[in-house]
Amino acid sequence: MSKKEKRLRKIRQNPKNVTFDELRITLEDHGFVMRGGKGTSHYFFSAEAGGRFWRLSIPFKKPHILVNYVKDALDALDEIRAVTSENLQEDQEDKGDDE
Repeated sequence: MSKKEKRLRKIRQNPKNVTFDELRITLEDHGFVMRGGKGTSHYFFSAEAGGRFWRLSIPFKKPHILVNYVKDALDALDEIRAVTSENLQEDQEDKGDDE
């Protein structure tokens, strides 16, 4: 199991005990780009996959992020993983048709 899968599993197992940096790294592992933070306590993450866009607003809070923000991030990660796996399957089917 890769490090990014281990990080994601840890967050899923205990969404009440997630630091901002743990969530940031996990989101970036899955294609999210962080921006913001200037003059505000919120950071913004955006990602694109399969022609769809996701945007998340996560407040920087110590020691842990509120669980509803973590759950929103997990939902977005699940959707991205589903879209990317569908695209991989379609690409493999297209390659099989070419042969």
